Amino acid sequence: MGSVNPVIILPGALGSKWESIASGLAGSVTMGAGQFCTNPGLVFTVNPSHDATMVSKFVKEVARAVDRIPPSKMLTENIGNEYVKKLTTLSNAAQGSVDFFTSREISVGGGAVLHVCGDTYLQHSHELQEEVFGPATLIVEFDTVDALLSAVDMLEGQLTTTVWGSSDDLRTAGKIGGLLQKLSNLAGRVLFNGFPTGVEVCSSMVHGGPYPASTIDETSVGTEAIRRFVRPVCFQDCPDKLLPTELRDANKFGIFRKVNGTFTRDSVKVDEYFQKQVV
Repeated sequence: MGSVNPVIILPGALGSKWESIASGLAGSVTMGAGQFCTNPGLVFTVNPSHDATMVSKFVKEVARAVDRIPPSKMLTENIGNEYVKKLTTLSNAAQGSVDFFTSREISVGGGAVLHVCGDTYLQHSHELQEEVFGPATLIVEFDTVDALLSAVDMLEGQLTTTVWGSSDDLRTAGKIGGLLQKLSNLAGRVLFNGFPTGVEVCSSMVHGGPYPASTIDETSVGTEAIRRFVRPVCFQDCPDKLLPTELRDANKFGIFRKVNGTFTRDSVKVDEYFQKQVV
């Protein structure tokens, strides 16, 4: 299944920022020929109350922006062929109810924008959230925020989820508060008013998520990623001279250690090994 990194565009944001969101989405989807694992391959939208045609305009603008970006080389021939195969399958999914909006034909490394109505997505959510590894995105048009939230409940584990919202959208305590809880259970990284393709290497970055987006609990980007490459070892009743220097009673390096449940830099002063717990 993989990760489609859903982007949720709330009505207020779509009504006020639709052109800039369309441009940013096109750039994010096609970045690196869509081969970033945080590529936004699925977009949920709801028309604002003042314009029932806004999603249609938005989809066409995303498609125009993608059309202006020439096809890029993909990592391998097999990856390119698989992209064409999966994109063809997606465009024919849901009994042919998916619309293909970009002007170019399906090709290796060529960007693609697809559209489907919310009712169809809810009936075929499993096949429509299949990852297409490459520069393609599926935009889903829901009639209501409630329908959108129902679709969120059908999503599987993701690396990222993104929310685009106006100030009014984000001040709505009830539904949007519930949405945030859903997304934090769904993905390792929740973004607001941005796009997920950029991943900063820092201590707060999380690059992982629930299965099937990831098969490990640890992040694979950022300083905490070191935990992927270490494993704990217990030395039980080991003589002090045989222990690694970092675990010996004297604490030669003055590092923090947990002794009997308390972090300390002090040396350990116990007479019996069975009384000593140093981690």
